[in-house]
Amino acid sequence: MRKVQEEVDRVLGGRSPTMEDIKKLEYTRLVLAEGLRLYPQVKDDGGEREEEGGRGGRSADVGVQPPILLRRALKATKLPAAHSGTNEEQADNDMQPSGVSISPGANIFISVSPGSGGGWRDGERREGGMGRRRRGGNPKLWDNPDSFDPSRWLRPQPATNGHKAWGGYMPRKDMGLYPNENDSNYGYIPFGGGQRKCVGDQFAMQEAVVILSKLFQRFDIELA
Repeated sequence: MRKVQEEVDRVLGGRSPTMEDIKKLEYTRLVLAEGLRLYPQVKDDGGEREEEGGRGGRSADVGVQPPILLRRALKATKLPAAHSGTNEEQADNDMQPSGVSISPGANIFISVSPGSGGGWRDGERREGGMGRRRRGGNPKLWDNPDSFDPSRWLRPQPATNGHKAWGGYMPRKDMGLYPNENDSNYGYIPFGGGQRKCVGDQFAMQEAVVILSKLFQRFDIELA
């Protein structure tokens, strides 16, 4: 937090940030990116529920949703190799010998948490009975996945932790507002990816930088 405050004071000098300032607040943006890795906010309400009066429809009241993307396969495809097994012990130690074939029309739930390096903690539950997630992130992708390390986005992360099908992470010289899904070979998707990626990702990051910088301009924050 101290490094963020020092950067904000140095770049802004007490004034409100402009777009050029947001580009210069690099460490502030990396802190936000790392926060999204550990605690992704993606949510996708793809279900239906029976509304009052017996009429079905998409629910406007989604409540607390897990960081999951819902997609439907339009054609037969094959996903790359991933963790094998259905329990946490197998998922931590084994890899599939090959990918998984997906049939047309199949619904696919994509958990943002393990691949992104974050998620619910062991034993923590959410509405809907979705169960529990492994603590921290995916150790087959990220070094020290449970550590809050904004500087990780400045160095390459090769695929040396056991997931050979992953292309690793390579920071761009001009990263833009945040490291995206292409930089990380879809190992980091805080705003989703592909054709249905969140269209407001750039605005969201700009807004987050402005809010965080204004917060640090007005307050000295210490961990309790």
